[in-house]
Amino acid sequence: MVGSGNKKLGTNRIGFGILADMPLSRQKDFLGLAAFGIGTKALALALGAYFISRSSAWINHTFVDLWGWLDFMNRSAAGGIPYVEFSKEYPVAAGMVYWVFAKLNPEGDSTRFLQLHTLVMSIWDVANTLLFYSILIEIRARRAFFGALLFLVLPTFLILSPVRFEAVVLTPVLLGYRQHRRGNLHQATFWWAIGAMIKIFPLLFIAVQEFGIWSKYKGKWKKLPGHAVISAGIVLLVALLVNGPFLIAGLFKNGNIDAWLATYRFHLERPLYWDTVLGVLHLWWGNFPWERHASAWSSILMIGLLLLTPRLRIEAKSVLLMGAALLFNRVYSTQFHLWFYPMLIVLLATEAEGGHYRKLLFGLLLLDLVNVLVYPFAFSNALQEIHQFEAFSARDRGGGWSVLFSGLIFFRAVVLLWFMGLLWKEKSPIELNR
Repeated sequence: MVGSGNKKLGTNRIGFGILADMPLSRQKDFLGLAAFGIGTKALALALGAYFISRSSAWINHTFVDLWGWLDFMNRSAAGGIPYVEFSKEYPVAAGMVYWVFAKLNPEGDSTRFLQLHTLVMSIWDVANTLLFYSILIEIRARRAFFGALLFLVLPTFLILSPVRFEAVVLTPVLLGYRQHRRGNLHQATFWWAIGAMIKIFPLLFIAVQEFGIWSKYKGKWKKLPGHAVISAGIVLLVALLVNGPFLIAGLFKNGNIDAWLATYRFHLERPLYWDTVLGVLHLWWGNFPWERHASAWSSILMIGLLLLTPRLRIEAKSVLLMGAALLFNRVYSTQFHLWFYPMLIVLLATEAEGGHYRKLLFGLLLLDLVNVLVYPFAFSNALQEIHQFEAFSARDRGGGWSVLFSGLIFFRAVVLLWFMGLLWKEKSPIELNR
């Protein structure tokens, strides 16, 4: 349902920003959640530093994405122009985030960068939690606090979010979702387009929203082209504003845009990663030439789900599409789950008490637990056994950790598939804000 949940909540508001938009009765919960969030993140960082430091393998793999940014930041700090003089596998807006980190750490000290990054992203996580809480209040106030707590304390958020930059992407995702629920669809597109300049996945929300409009008004053809054209124009304008300066600079300086294009060439040529269903098959049973077409299978599955669920609410449909993108993908990073967890928690908030609610809650907790067991824990120990990713390496050199890792990969896929089945016939949004 497009633009649901547009109810005003309460009077006698005080404060500023998010606080100004919520009733007085909820402001104490908001401030308590902020304090709890800061305390939880501080405790998680302390415990994480202690336990992860017990294993060099855990250290290497937990922080691997951060170390991948060090060269980018050093070259930026030295005056190099990213996406013009050198490339990075992430889009331009992601590079802007780490350009700021480079300015904050001009000496290129890796320890200082790690400390700074975990601190900034942890604070960002708390801010996102508070934003999410304010959204949940508009949906179902009675479950808003629990939903926000769940958002904050799921293991993937606690362990990996401080050492990744998903928190930065989730802010425009949540802001876009809030505008979608309020019926401000073009504003939602604007925020999701900004998110897509950091990581591509928010474009899925735009696709689901536009298809929902088409499904609702397909008998009124005059309304459809105008809305779609405006949405496409918003995405194009945001893309030009973010990427345009680098494209122009590349043409003037180099006569080409190769450094900018390298981001997208990288993903088109990305190799098979072994923490995937297809990767595990590779470890045990060797090369499968057909795995190169996994992206095509995922695309067909996503398009099929989009077409076969025209009336499904945006929360459930976006989870279905992201699940379809991950099931047989050649890349399945643990932090990808953070992309759709907010929508799952919204579904929990709107679900009536009963068996289906308990299944959704149990499924979310189980999925997240298996997710972090896969990476970094089982992953790093399995790698110590097989030494490198190659055909038959698990069969020839693997031990107990390789068997456990492989089993967890398949179990995660089964749980995700089961979860997708639960969402297949999800009901229309419940108009609640109590």
